[in-house]
Amino acid sequence: MLRCGACLAALALAALVASPVFADETEDFMKKVDGLRYSPAEHGLKDFKVQVKNSMFAMNPAMAQMQVFVYWKAPDKSAAKIEGVEGAMAAQMAPMADSMKAMAKMIVPEPMSMMREKFDYTLTKEDGMVVLIGVPKPGTDEAGAITQTKTWFDDRGLPVRLLSEGKSASNMEMTYVEKEGKFLIETTKGEVETGQMGKQAMTMTFSYTQIEGMWFPEALTQEVMGMKIDMSFAGYEINKGLDDALFEETAPVGPDDDAK
Repeated sequence: MLRCGACLAALALAALVASPVFADETEDFMKKVDGLRYSPAEHGLKDFKVQVKNSMFAMNPAMAQMQVFVYWKAPDKSAAKIEGVEGAMAAQMAPMADSMKAMAKMIVPEPMSMMREKFDYTLTKEDGMVVLIGVPKPGTDEAGAITQTKTWFDDRGLPVRLLSEGKSASNMEMTYVEKEGKFLIETTKGEVETGQMGKQAMTMTFSYTQIEGMWFPEALTQEVMGMKIDMSFAGYEINKGLDDALFEETAPVGPDDDAK
């Protein structure tokens, strides 16, 4: 939990605003950005389990008993499990479980130092704002979906706009809420590529709660394709010592396996 650390964060923020950040080396700049963003991993979080409740599930009788759990373990392991459904419904929900792993990154933001393993970055300046341009490294999962990213930063050093080009195109703007001298995303708003439906407007709004001295998302409201979806994060279990086996990939069962 930040105490005197809040003072250090404030000093870092003041130094960042006063300095010519566009002249910094890319790596140094990214470290400064990480220093502004709040992450529970920096305040004692080693692992967590949380149930993600979705208002859409309650509207479908077949999903009424379904429970979705998201797991995370330092430094970057994530998993999602679906319980309460069986048979054909369980098979249909498997892709959703895989996509729900992304929720872990909303709870524990991925440091830019880790993003450098996936992207090559360069710094520039555009219309008076610092801009970070990223190109996916060959062979990464991102290389198949994104051709380039551009991130604009405000005078505090916080990313306020993200443009991704490629199959997973998006153009989003972000606002923040301050907690103990650091910043958490409050809203993201813009357009995302949804595949067959094309680009769609999307807005996400977060609220947070403090658990064991650390800040975590409590609720998320998402509006996309004319629908409003309310999600809540319930029953956080913090630092219980999750087994590594929980994060191992399970191969899907095919017809040949059933026949054995």
